[in-house]
Formats: sequence, structure tokens, C-alpha cells
Amino acid sequence: MGKPIRLLIVEDDEDDVELLLREIRRGGFEPEFLRVDTPQGMRDALLREWDLVISDFSMPQFSAPAALKLLRDSGQDLPFIIVSGSIGEDHAVATLKSGAADFITKGMLGRLVGALERELREAESRRARRRAESLLKESNARLRTVVAASPLGKVVLDRAGLVRLWNPAAERIFGWSEAEVLGQPVRFVGPDTAPEFTLLAEGVYAGKSFTAIEARWLTKSGAPIQVSSSLAPLRNDAGEVDSLLAVIEDITERKNLERQLFQAQKMDAIGKLAGGVAHDFNNLLTVINGRCHRILAKLQPEDPLWREADIINQTGERAAKLVRQLLAFSRKQIFQPQILELNVTISEMGKMLKSLIGEGVELVTLLDPDLKRIKSSAAQLEQIILNLVVNASEAMPHGGRLTIQTANVRIGDEAARSNPDAVPGIHVALTVSDTGLGMDAATQARIFEPFYTTKAQGSGLGLATVYGITKHSGGFISVSSELGRGASFRVCFPASDEVSVVQPGSGPHRCLLGANETILVVEDEDDVRSLVVQVLESQGCQVMAARNWVETFGLVKKHTGRINLLLTDVVMPQMSGREIAASLAPLCPGMKVLYMSGYTDSAIVQHGVLEPGIKFLQKPFSPDTLVRTIREVLDEG
Repeated sequence: MGKPIRLLIVEDDEDDVELLLREIRRGGFEPEFLRVDTPQGMRDALLREWDLVISDFSMPQFSAPAALKLLRDSGQDLPFIIVSGSIGEDHAVATLKSGAADFITKGMLGRLVGALERELREAESRRARRRAESLLKESNARLRTVVAASPLGKVVLDRAGLVRLWNPAAERIFGWSEAEVLGQPVRFVGPDTAPEFTLLAEGVYAGKSFTAIEARWLTKSGAPIQVSSSLAPLRNDAGEVDSLLAVIEDITERKNLERQLFQAQKMDAIGKLAGGVAHDFNNLLTVINGRCHRILAKLQPEDPLWREADIINQTGERAAKLVRQLLAFSRKQIFQPQILELNVTISEMGKMLKSLIGEGVELVTLLDPDLKRIKSSAAQLEQIILNLVVNASEAMPHGGRLTIQTANVRIGDEAARSNPDAVPGIHVALTVSDTGLGMDAATQARIFEPFYTTKAQGSGLGLATVYGITKHSGGFISVSSELGRGASFRVCFPASDEVSVVQPGSGPHRCLLGANETILVVEDEDDVRSLVVQVLESQGCQVMAARNWVETFGLVKKHTGRINLLLTDVVMPQMSGREIAASLAPLCPGMKVLYMSGYTDSAIVQHGVLEPGIKFLQKPFSPDTLVRTIREVLDEG
């Protein structure tokens, strides 16, 4: 189906009309047409709407010049193309000067479609321009009524740069009243942005319009604000640009939110990367630390190699701690929350904190006696307090005051909008403040990134760990600081009305495994699997090992006895540990399951919290921890 086009054809020869239509259809159009060959027929036809007029030059009762005059008299702006067998050059030029769009001989109809397309485009362009001019005139006529009710600032400047219109929204944005600015030079453009604004104004006076131009302008108080402005020319009755209309939106708050969102997205991306790196390192550290434990168990302390192995072991433990911090930041640690009282945790850590900060720093605690409870991990809460206190003390090399404060705070909707991690409601706030060196804005923007540090010996993971643990607990963290005026970190946790539940101890347990116990190990990392098998076989139990689901299924089908426990990695190719356990459950009734992994994923956790009934062993683990955990799982009823 071709493009529809409405044609008024002025032609007395029907065969010539058919030739025209055939050429037009070949060019991709589907014409709706009417043929006329008299002045009255032309007048009647012009009462309808057409896209274009095609006319023969000379006819017995009509002519192209006469048809063109009738078209012009009707007031319609339609392209008029002459198609004729032959015409003198003088006649052609005269007709074109009278307003005809083009002249095409009937022997060159191949030009017709191109002329149609060109003229249709130009006609649409003219119509669009007329519509815009009409709208602009209406806008100028109603400008004062419209701008007074507009929520956007609207300002009109004349060519001399003097304010000619200033609506109430502009007063709210900038602070100057209409009486203060009318007839005066524009004041909201500061010296830094004046050259750019001048260039834009020159473009507007040349007839151009600009939309969504972002800039930093000044308020009456001198404070900078971020604005988005659209500039357009205003024309007088003669059609000349005599003034400039600026439509202004204060986007300061929106820009702040965008920066916060970008920061949150960046931290999330870094967290995912850190989690993946930690997963690989934990597999390596499981082998390194596990093999080192086995070597140490076979050596005596007086053996020269014992000291070397012990150094490797200690270094491996430090590396494992570093990886745990990465996992805390990336929120990939297993999170086992309990109801906690923040004040109690701070009080119990008091002596340790005082020993950490040194004699030159005064420690002040301001604890709210009515503080609500929170739900978090006790060990990770202590990590937050410890990292913030150490960070604050290191910011005061020449001494100062370090204040730990707790309070119940209500986070409102507006405050929640200013921080993408915040949720409205009652929170428990932990604030750690110092009177130290402080930070500039650039440092504050990166302070929670892993491995970013301003200290010569810093790891760059202390505050990153605090950030990760806080988000894992459903809270959020903020910092306020100025160079030379100290810093204040505030961590907010959602308040909890739950009552603390003390878990009963599991009682004494046997640490060794028995020969009558069979353990199925599924681990895709060869070195980890080999280590685990050797540790378990040294305990005397029966061990079957597989690297994936196919090998696992084959072992289970061949095994005739009972399998007491499945020890499986969580994240593996082809099939996860959770899926393997579910698949084996019908084949191995009564088999218990212990998961192990270098980091968590949605297979065994929901929002970072271990699902009820799931037993999990975090990599890296020592041989003793492995055996003890398996014993605990097997001994459970």
C-alpha cells in the first residue's frame, strides 16, 4: 500500500491523467484525485482539502496561470506543479515567478515523483512554521496570565539585558521580588557563568531556542543553585526578536539525588566485583590454610620448619580476615541476626576501645537510656563500632575528643528521599564524631569505596566494611565533615520491637568422626575437594567425592549403604549445591546436608540471611573447624 496523497489535477486529457497517476503510483504513492478542466470546477474543488495541485499549462477552457490565480485567491498554500507537453521559456519563467513550484514536461515524467516529495516536504515545513508563529503570538498575548500561575520561573529580558517580566516562581527560586528586579540588569547570572549565558542570549536574539540548559546560578543570598533553563525568542508585531524568555527550574535537589543514586550504583557494582574476587580467594585460602594446618599438626614446635609453616598459617589467617572484610562490604557474608541492645554492646567494648584510641584522645559516650533494640549480627555490630572508632582516632594524630552517641531518631519521607538507602520510620542512630583533620568533598564522595584510603598504611577496607554491614542490616550511613573541623559518621539501624531470645547451648559433642559414618563430598575445585577428603579420611570415616552432579549421581547409584551427610559447595557449574541436595533427597532418606562456600548467593540465603534449617560452613575453614562442624550437624536430632 502506497503513501496516500490527495491530488487536484487540472487537465482536459484523461489519458494524460492516467499517465500521471501511473508514474505517481510507481513512485510509492496511492493518490486520491479529482480532475477539473474549468474555472468553476477549480473553484468547487478548492472547497475540499488537497495536498498538491498538478496542472497542464494550456487547455481549451482553462490554463495553468488562471488556475494558479484561483488557488492564490482562495488563500490556500498548496504546491502547484505544471506538467505540460511544450511551453515557451518566457511563459515558464513567468509562471514560476507567479508562484508555481516547478515545471515538468510530459516527456520527462521521471522528475515528477521527486518534485512531489520535495514540495510536500516544503509545504509541511511552511505549515509547521506558521503553526509555531501562531502559537508564539498567542503565547505573547497571554504571557502574563500563564507565567503568573506557572510553577516554573519565567523571566523576560530585553536586548539590553534588563528584566521585563518576573513571575512569582522566579521570586521563590531566586529570592528577589518583582519590584527589585524590573528594569534592572539580570542578577542571577554570576561572573563564572556570564560568558556562557551571553552566548546563549546572542543565539536567542538570532532566532534560536535552547532547552534544558543546566547551569549554576545565584540566589539573592549569594548561594549557588543548580537550574535547568529553556530559552526562547519573543517577537514583536513585526516578527523581530526583541526579547528573551527564560523558563527556569530549580533542580538542586534532583541533582543531589542523582549524585546519591550514582554513588549507590557505583558501590553496588564494586560490591559485586569484590564478592566475586572474595569467592575465588576463599577457595585458594581454604587449600593454603588447610594444608598448613595439616603440616603443623605433623611437626613439633622445635622443628625448624614449624616456624616457617606457622608464618604461612598466620599470613593466611590475615588474608582470610581481609577477604571477610571484602565479603562484609559486598554483603555476601552469611548474616545471622539477633536482637541486640546497642548501648550494652558499646559499654562492653569500652575498655577495649579506650586501649585502642591512645592517651591523647578523650573518649566521651552519650548513650540514650531509652534506646530501642536493633536486629543485627553481634560480631558485625562490634566490627562497625571498632572500625568507626579506629578511623576517628587515626584522624586525630595530635589528640582530641572522640564522641560515641546513641539516640532514637525518626526518619521522615523527606529525609528518606535525600538518601537512597534510607527507609522512613523509627531508627536507632549510632554517631561517632571526632575533632580531627576532617575531609573535603572529594574524599567524602569516595570514603566508602573498598581499597580507597588517605592513610599511608591503610587497607582501605575499614569504612567499606562498615558500609556493607550497615546495608546488610537494613540501615544506612551518612558522613558530614569539613577540612580542619573533624568528621561525624552516623549509622542508622531500623528499630526492632522484638524481644531478645537466648539460644540454648548445644552441649558437649564428640569431635571425631566414626568409621560407620559415610560422607559424600561434592566440590568442583580439585584442590579443595582433595583437602577435604584427606581430612575426613584421617578421621576414619568413609568418604565419597565428586566434582559435579553427574559424578555425584553415579556414586550414589553404586553405593549400597547409607549416606550420613552430604557436604557440598554452593556455587558450582551445571547444578548448584542446593539443587544437588534436593535431587538426592529421595534417593538418600535421612541424609543430612552441610553447605560450604566462599560467599553466599540466593541458593541458600534470602536477602543475605541464612534460611531456617540450613547448615553452612564459610570458606576458608581449618581442618578442625570442618570436622567439628560436621560432628555438630550429625549429632543434631
